[in-house]
Amino acid sequence: MITIKLTNQQFNYLKSHLLKSYGDLYLDQKVDKKNGTVLIYIDPANMDTIRDWAGGELQRAGFDKSYELTNEGKILEELIELFYLRPEDIDKNN
Repeated sequence: MITIKLTNQQFNYLKSHLLKSYGDLYLDQKVDKKNGTVLIYIDPANMDTIRDWAGGELQRAGFDKSYELTNEGKILEELIELFYLRPEDIDKNN
């Protein structure tokens, strides 16, 4: 399991939007709320699923008519970065 630290805003967005498509994925995660942040303990395969979902959502709803990043787009970009699986994450998981 890998620990991802989210802000309350990121977590609330993820929870309210991801549940529409992947409700069972959310139920598989351990969540711990502490001091204005949220820690999610997640399997690497689920990190990929969330990152791919966020990338699709960014393309669908992350930009305005002038192709400027919206507030929603900023959150989605943050989520893509947070759920990017790095080699050091894999090493920690083994």
